Amino acid sequence: MSTTRSTLPATLPAWGLFLNDVHVKDGFVNGFLSEADIDKVLDLHGRACLTDYVKSHVDNFEKRHKNRGESSRLLWSYGTIPADGTPFIVISSQELQCQRGQPKKYHVKEEERSDHVYDKKPRTHLQKGRKEGCPATGCVKKLLKFPSHTIPVESKRSEKQRVINDLKEKLASKSVEGLPTYFVTLPMESVHNHKLIGATRRMNSDIRNKVQEFVSDNITNTKLIKRLLRKYVQRQYSSDVVKPHVTDRSYYPHERDITNCVHSIMSAGKYSHLDQLNLEKIVTDWIVSDTTKPIEERTKVYYRKSSTEFEGDALSSVEAVIGTIET
Repeated sequence: MSTTRSTLPATLPAWGLFLNDVHVKDGFVNGFLSEADIDKVLDLHGRACLTDYVKSHVDNFEKRHKNRGESSRLLWSYGTIPADGTPFIVISSQELQCQRGQPKKYHVKEEERSDHVYDKKPRTHLQKGRKEGCPATGCVKKLLKFPSHTIPVESKRSEKQRVINDLKEKLASKSVEGLPTYFVTLPMESVHNHKLIGATRRMNSDIRNKVQEFVSDNITNTKLIKRLLRKYVQRQYSSDVVKPHVTDRSYYPHERDITNCVHSIMSAGKYSHLDQLNLEKIVTDWIVSDTTKPIEERTKVYYRKSSTEFEGDALSSVEAVIGTIET
């Protein structure tokens, strides 16, 4: 059941308009999202807060659900996920923490008690980090809902149990399919306890892809790419509800970021991860570079790639890559 415009919270930010059944509590926005809108909302939220989040390891239960669907835990509500009369299964869960959140706890050995005090020179100098104990945290849970078994929220316990038993039987026989849905808990800008300027954000994947297009068109000048990116961002995201801020390093990268990105793209395209392709290129360059003789008298190299079609007759790795050399 979607939240109507008249019932939307007054403090709801612009990116929260994409959520269904949304409610705001203590500066945190909770709501449901479709699988098509989850990436867009997380991107808009990052633009608004001008900060990145440290993502925990995803607790994924999807494999267990596929292998043992009948034993998956069916729920009507879970934690902050409200009951709406539709049973669901939690597929995965991921915690988000502001990059300026709580610092890591280092293990400090207790000083040995002694009657004498000696000055000890520290072996390492721990620099001050950027952690400021920011309380902004979030959570993204992937659910598998079953709208075909929806009942009124005020139904009795016996009715809910009957629906659960029927759904378990259909899951065991794989005669019912669920609808992937996301439930998110995201902090608003007011929850953060530090300045939101976006100077420490990572380069957006869309911007990196655009830089890769420029490099493929032989455009590698840093200042030129920076100007082209600025025009692209202003044109591409002009109609979004949350526009990228000029201080957002994710969409307006520094010259150093662009230089590093161009270098990594050119380095990745220079060499192949497959050794056979590298060797083939070397052999080809070797033959072409031998210009002291006519082409019919040049160095001839017998080269054959490794084949896995006939494992019994396949050559060894050395024999398959390097054949015989005729001069």
